[in-house]
Amino acid sequence: MADPLVRAMFAAELEGLPLAAGHDSLVLRPPLLLDLASGKEAMSTLGGVEKSPPS
Repeated sequence: MADPLVRAMFAAELEGLPLAAGHDSLVLRPPLLLDLASGKEAMSTLGGVEKSPPS
């Protein structure tokens, strides 16, 4: 089961759409970049299962 803070951040990402990694904010250094996904990325679910978008 994922940490409640991780679940809350994920819920906020779903609502606002951009993904964020606030747990590492102290190590971020400029320049920060925002880019678009290609649609071929695989992601791990909160349960640890790797998922790919439908083709």
